[in-house]
Amino acid sequence: MEAISEQIIKHFKYLGLHGVKTEEKIREVLESEYRRRLTRYEHIDRLFRKKYGMSFDEFERNETVKKKGFAWEVESDSDEWEMAVDGIESMKRGLNELLGEKPDA
Repeated sequence: MEAISEQIIKHFKYLGLHGVKTEEKIREVLESEYRRRLTRYEHIDRLFRKKYGMSFDEFERNETVKKKGFAWEVESDSDEWEMAVDGIESMKRGLNELLGEKPDA
């Protein structure tokens, strides 16, 4: 594992995150970043659920892109929505692993 540079340590000190339990503070930063990204992906998912009136799975099953004539906006939305749905799962998995929780069955 790489050592933490003095510059990074300086920023940790500046933010009050450096001390006896440095690893615990790093975990807090990681947890915060997982939660921030999860919130962003969930927000995107909510926007598209509202826009299309369905979940991403329903959007795919209904072949909405095809039904909308492969319109650029719909295809673009599909790509972004899929990324968000995948991101939600990835962030939840990473967060659970970081916190030592078992994944949902």
